[in-house]
Amino acid sequence: SKRPRRDRKDIPRRFSDSLPSGMTTASTFLTDRSPISTLLRRVAEAVVVPLAVLVLIETTTYRNLYGLLAGTEGGATVRGGRVRASGAFAHPILLGTFGATSLVLLTSLLRHDRRRFLFGTAACLTVTLCSASSGPLLTLGSGLLALGLWPWRTSVGWIRRGVILAFIG
Repeated sequence: SKRPRRDRKDIPRRFSDSLPSGMTTASTFLTDRSPISTLLRRVAEAVVVPLAVLVLIETTTYRNLYGLLAGTEGGATVRGGRVRASGAFAHPILLGTFGATSLVLLTSLLRHDRRRFLFGTAACLTVTLCSASSGPLLTLGSGLLALGLWPWRTSVGWIRRGVILAFIG
């Protein structure tokens, strides 16, 4: 027997139908912030910190150890006299963006575990800066600006109007 043909227009509907049930499931099992905080802490320890160490090695030795593991050439990219580490990613911009967004996510650890927060922040900044790309620095700046504006999240309408007036004037 033949399976019925699916149209492309059915795919977004199925995703949107499953999204509320996924959110309901998540809110049922995640009743407090401790599992999320634990997940972020473990990601920082297991992924970001070793990545930062290997990226520092790549920056100083001009050899990508991930590339050597994959069986490729394993050379680092040099542009404008600066080593652009790419780590386990296909391009240095992706590596730096990962570090920048990880830093913004790790700010939730600031209240709970200050030592791990500082260690994770150092690792994320190392990853972002070793990519030697301006895009990740802009991502980091945007994320930190958003975190800085968090206390005024109820006044977003007024902030938006002020920005529009600043552009007009």
